[in-house]
Amino acid sequence: MKSLFSLLAFGGFVLAPLRAGAQTNATTLHWQYRLLEGSTLIDDCLICARPTILQPMRGSFRLVLIEDIPPFTRYELREISFLAGSSTNATYTVLGGGTYQISGEVAVLQDMTLEVGLSDPNKVTTNKVFTNSVRTIDLAWPIIDVDLVQTDTNLVH
Repeated sequence: MKSLFSLLAFGGFVLAPLRAGAQTNATTLHWQYRLLEGSTLIDDCLICARPTILQPMRGSFRLVLIEDIPPFTRYELREISFLAGSSTNATYTVLGGGTYQISGEVAVLQDMTLEVGLSDPNKVTTNKVFTNSVRTIDLAWPIIDVDLVQTDTNLVH
């Protein structure tokens, strides 16, 4: 199973900009994001020739500012919780965290890496790493639009 997150406006829009509470550095910013309609998980097997499975995906995560030193801005994705499948029968679960970086002065680029546990329809969970292959930014902040592909490629999974 090769998994591909094809996320339309991954994260979508800021639901509620928040400042961190008293237990953390008061200058730490974090935002709650949610996946927009059209976000999908693609399950594909490169050697078995079965049909590609395309599942609608929904969920949320927190985006936490880690460092803002031009020309780099770094964030951490926390509490990633995605479900893929029909609204009545979620067949895939994605839980974990990751990083997001915006860099550049002339050409602004993005880099995202997710390190997640992916549970398939058989409830087997495997650790997966996803990164973006296209680094260009097409939409204005705070929208994050990125396609993520599984980087720990295996022809069967």
